[in-house]
Amino acid sequence: GVLTVTNQIDSTSITITKGAADDLDNANAEPLPGATFKLEKYVSADYVQKVDNWEREIADMTGTGVFEFTGLGAGFYKIIEVKSPDGYIKQSDDPTFQIVQNGDDLQVVFTDTGTVKYTAQNGFRFGNTPGTPLPHTGGPGVVSFAAVGSALVAIAFAVLIRRRGRA
Repeated sequence: GVLTVTNQIDSTSITITKGAADDLDNANAEPLPGATFKLEKYVSADYVQKVDNWEREIADMTGTGVFEFTGLGAGFYKIIEVKSPDGYIKQSDDPTFQIVQNGDDLQVVFTDTGTVKYTAQNGFRFGNTPGTPLPHTGGPGVVSFAAVGSALVAIAFAVLIRRRGRA
């Protein structure tokens, strides 16, 4: 897993490797195939306003776990994991980076997070944690059932008290 930055005067490309979160420091770790990423470009470093009509998605069609975004110019970017490899949980944070014009070259500047790591030996690596995500059931929970049950108990108690009063 190596970050490959191919410099030209007005554009660059970035290669990222998908791996297990606990192997981010291991240069010999096997890449994880099967992910899909989306790259978004933003107007500024606050990552609030996207650049209109600029979005790229790339799927691991080759099954290698290695992805390349090409033709990137200076600006602010966010990488979003759309689909994680089978048997792994999708990243919870979306890493960001900036491409800066440095003389005639472009330079990639990013911040390491718990799931993204850059080292000179290993390059730009994204990590996932093994496991299966829990489904989002979206139900109302037990509150409504508890409220209905409590109301029925209260009614039954009131009926019991009333009957005892008549006897």
